[in-house]
Amino acid sequence: MSHFSVIVCLPGDTDLTKLEETLSDVMEPWDESRDVEPYRSYEDGAAEEHWWVEAVRDGAAHHHAGTLDECDRKSVRYGQPEKTDAELRAEYADDARWAEQLGDAPTTWERVAAAYNEKWGYGSALATAGDDSDSDTLFHDPESGRAYRMSTYNPESKWDYWSIGGRWSGYFIVKDEPYFELDKAGNPKRILVVGDQAWDSPKESRHPGRNVCDGGPISKLDLDAMRDVEATQALDRYDRYEALVAQRGPAKAWSHFTGLVDVGELTIDEARRQYRDQPLIAAVNALNRTDQWLVGWGTCPVEEFLPPREEYAAEARRGAVPGYALVTLGREWVAPGRMGWFGMSSDGPGERSGYHHAVNTYLDQLDPATVLVVLDCHI
Repeated sequence: MSHFSVIVCLPGDTDLTKLEETLSDVMEPWDESRDVEPYRSYEDGAAEEHWWVEAVRDGAAHHHAGTLDECDRKSVRYGQPEKTDAELRAEYADDARWAEQLGDAPTTWERVAAAYNEKWGYGSALATAGDDSDSDTLFHDPESGRAYRMSTYNPESKWDYWSIGGRWSGYFIVKDEPYFELDKAGNPKRILVVGDQAWDSPKESRHPGRNVCDGGPISKLDLDAMRDVEATQALDRYDRYEALVAQRGPAKAWSHFTGLVDVGELTIDEARRQYRDQPLIAAVNALNRTDQWLVGWGTCPVEEFLPPREEYAAEARRGAVPGYALVTLGREWVAPGRMGWFGMSSDGPGERSGYHHAVNTYLDQLDPATVLVVLDCHI
């Protein structure tokens, strides 16, 4: 489960009194709850790697060896008692029967589909008849040799809910402009967007001492000031890190330890311990625990501060405005990767740097009347 920022571009004549309605329409194509016409969703990987095949093979091995796995004993729904020895042995015997039907490894998707449907009582008759309407059935495609299910899940899904501002409340710095102006009839007309404050909105301003908002015409937003702030903060982090290096000495990057895990010299737990026990890493972690952040969660400081000082600040400046993703005036979703659980994204540093450059170039050539709005999206 992750929150991420999205900058939405809207035409300059957008009626801000109907902003929620407009944004709902713009964001609708990427709604996770939007059903689409049924399509074939193919299983990834080889048949032998399917979760059910692996579970059946494992259970069959316990059956033939006469052993019991305590993890299997506890894999029950909340509130139900743990499985007894007799129940486990019965499950393993059943697994052995299905393993025999799957045949020797590697099995085929045709065998997996037939056994899986029979095991769980899904529409094996439908699969044989070629009726693609059953979403539970695992179908076999003779032409490709692969297996698939029929799905109506939106393949373009990016979010399951969003809010204006949210965790990015006060994202934009305002050019000391009023939040309202008078229309032709002399009535106040909102020209800057301020989202509702929620429990997870920041308690302190992102830009102390400055007027801020969650959106408005580019002409009213001080994007350069936002970039200057990020560059200045980046230089401060860099200098504090360099001071720690001078005090505690250098450290090896996390990738060094994962490399030793890959060749079997360390276990993953040993790698974590040795990495964290380095004086420099311990000092950085101590700062983070007291909210004196140098790097984000899950980021290796050695790798973070590897670029030269000025290059590091320049990249921070480029990343000040674009957000994690951008929705263009043409209603195109632009992002360097795909957001996953716990804030983990599929993009790498090079992809994100390229994204920052492209988005800043796009934003800087837009009509100043264009409205930008920051959304807090969740997936």
